[in-house]
Amino acid sequence: FGSGRTDHGPGPPGDGDSADTEAAAIPAPVRLPPPPPAGRSSRAGGERLPMLDVVLERLGKTLQASLRRLAGDGISVIIDPPASLRMGEYLLQLPSPALLCIARLEGTNAPGLVVAGADLVFSAVELFLGGRPLPPEARPDRPFSAVERTLAERMVKVVLNDLTTAFQPIADVKLRLDRV
Repeated sequence: FGSGRTDHGPGPPGDGDSADTEAAAIPAPVRLPPPPPAGRSSRAGGERLPMLDVVLERLGKTLQASLRRLAGDGISVIIDPPASLRMGEYLLQLPSPALLCIARLEGTNAPGLVVAGADLVFSAVELFLGGRPLPPEARPDRPFSAVERTLAERMVKVVLNDLTTAFQPIADVKLRLDRV
């Protein structure tokens, strides 16, 4: 962070350059990230759901362990921070193809939307069948085959199971896949 200038400290004593000493005395400005666009929050639910960050961190760790057991290989899992977004806006920006799954919260029967994009589906196929991941430009641009869909459903079940585990210290939550 800073203004782009470098400050190597004061010059040799008696160099008489007061502009350099004044510039060195002024702290460099701190650049803040830009504000989120109107209608969005940079920390979705941060005020209303303070433990969400803990749950997502636990989800990343448990999901990485589960996928390592399945693949027997070094797997890295990255969980993006949540963002508040209107449903219509979200559905319009979904990549094509995408697998839309309905999950149910047992006990309340409340529905939730789980989206598996092409990146996740093709990664699941490679993971379960033992291949190497394809670069994004080499992935086919077509609807998912029956095999890809079945393997993606299996991956979604793993994610829901690990999300249930991630919630355990906070609440007794049980998620199940209802339909695809």
